[in-house]
Amino acid sequence: MATDISDWHKYILPYTPGAPKLLMTRTLRETLRDFCRQTEAWQETLTAIDVVASTQSYALTSSNGDIAGVVWASYNDDTMDPTSEDQLDHESPEWRDGDEGTPDKYFVRNTRYIYLYPTPSSALTGGLDVIVALMPTDTATSVEDFLFDDFRDTIKHGALERLFDMRGQEWYDPIESERHGSKYRTGVSNGRNYAQSQYSRFTYSTGKTGFI
Repeated sequence: MATDISDWHKYILPYTPGAPKLLMTRTLRETLRDFCRQTEAWQETLTAIDVVASTQSYALTSSNGDIAGVVWASYNDDTMDPTSEDQLDHESPEWRDGDEGTPDKYFVRNTRYIYLYPTPSSALTGGLDVIVALMPTDTATSVEDFLFDDFRDTIKHGALERLFDMRGQEWYDPIESERHGSKYRTGVSNGRNYAQSQYSRFTYSTGKTGFI
């Protein structure tokens, strides 16, 4: 099920009478994307990816939203550690030469590609499991119900922070912007706690690590 972004309008209008509906929707969408990006509250387990020998990078896609980041990844059921290009340059500069072996680390470029290190030395069907954080697309008109049910006020405050900060508008009010921004930042913190509690890590009896 999904909730229309416009369902937030009635919570915004009392504060900013005269605000156009399109502007409210755009501002709410930007706030929802920011909230999901910061909190990782909306997560999805992608379909297992086939690993190709001597191939380091793999595209990440979701039909449900834009990928905001990778939360967790495993190779052949073994959890990999997140790293970065800078860290690999410092610790294992040979990685750029395609050093091959059994991957135990990964990094992400542009949220769309995951890179494995070492580069896989052999093919493995469905060998790469990835959990990603999602956010609404920049054209979304609806969002997951839980974002409205559990974070309705947080998103309202985030949108009002942005709206009250719009110079030239009749409702411009920097003091109100800061007030709502403070409440939004508190809500973002609560959203991070929500994500941690909802997606707690566990270990299967086989030793595989994952999330519930």
